Amino acid sequence: MIKENPELPTKPNFIKTTDISMESVGELTRFLKLRYCLDFTSYKLPFLRRRLVGRMNRMGISSFPQYMGLIQADPEERSKLISNLTINVSEFMRNPEVFDKIRKIIFPRIIADRDQCDKPIRIWTAGCSTGEEAYSLAILMAESEKLRNLPLTIIATDIDQDALKSAQIGIYNESALTNISEELKERYFSRITEGKYQIKTELTDSIRFIRHNIVYDKSFGQFDIIVCRNVSIYFDKGLQYKMYNRFYQSLYNYGFYVSGKTEMLPLNLYKFFLPIDRESRIYQKIPNSNYTEGNPICQG
Repeated sequence: MIKENPELPTKPNFIKTTDISMESVGELTRFLKLRYCLDFTSYKLPFLRRRLVGRMNRMGISSFPQYMGLIQADPEERSKLISNLTINVSEFMRNPEVFDKIRKIIFPRIIADRDQCDKPIRIWTAGCSTGEEAYSLAILMAESEKLRNLPLTIIATDIDQDALKSAQIGIYNESALTNISEELKERYFSRITEGKYQIKTELTDSIRFIRHNIVYDKSFGQFDIIVCRNVSIYFDKGLQYKMYNRFYQSLYNYGFYVSGKTEMLPLNLYKFFLPIDRESRIYQKIPNSNYTEGNPICQG
């Protein structure tokens, strides 16, 4: 009979999603909100549970109380969990057709508006992750002959501090540049090592990366364009309406909101946001004298 060698590592005890209760997920979200002011309480619980179980299995932990103890004691693991919950997946010019529509539809209207005044162009990219979207918009602006010399401010926000640090450093794997032509790569990136590129400083000057909760934190004023893609799909209905309310308030009259291609604006909001390009999810703010914060845009 062959005896088991006690020195050999045992197989990790992986847990299933259903092994963690929704009550445990609720406990986690309350902890993160109370201790670190990170509000995941309106995210969809099944999504949060899948992400939590993924981290627990990665660490080889099958007990929820044990994992809670770990994230309280280990800032690195806590940061990795938060990054996992906030879906930091991006690339430059993600969905290239959307950026093409921004160039063809939105830019001409901004150019026409700037013929009447000289106010700076202001763009907010909400849920900016590691910065690819913000830099893509800066590239798009720099490539516009009529817009490149106008004053530009891009506010790029996210709740994940580690993602924002990566964005500020501006170093990316070559795989993130798949949608960038060789010409643009040469113009706006510096190759620093094999397969690694860094954004040139001429693009960074116009961008401010700020930690910010879309719904609950203070406003940054009004914008010509707000881009927030693939964020609302993780919110429940109540939080979605709070987010749309914030965007409506934060747009100049007739400003533009760009959402993700998998996101659908509720039909009762079409009195506030006019669909300009349904396929690319581009909307324009309709000034409404009957608008108030609580009614009707914040109502389901």
